[in-house]
Amino acid sequence: MNKNELLDKFGFCGLLCEKCFAYDKEQIKIHAEQLKKNLGEFDNYAKRFVSLLEEPLFEKYPDFKEFIIFFW
Repeated sequence: MNKNELLDKFGFCGLLCEKCFAYDKEQIKIHAEQLKKNLGEFDNYAKRFVSLLEEPLFEKYPDFKEFIIFFW
């Protein structure tokens, strides 16, 4: 990779574009989309796991899902 190709990978902000959530063609977006797809309708399970597993962390699942959608 030459200097110009390397410089093209960096945004005006100085960050590597492919590591930025705002860059829609790279890993964060791709993985967020795949995670959302794989979780499917996990909302129903998360509600049950609060009492079934006695794990209050699952009460925060809606926030987690919202975060994933933000990246997607």
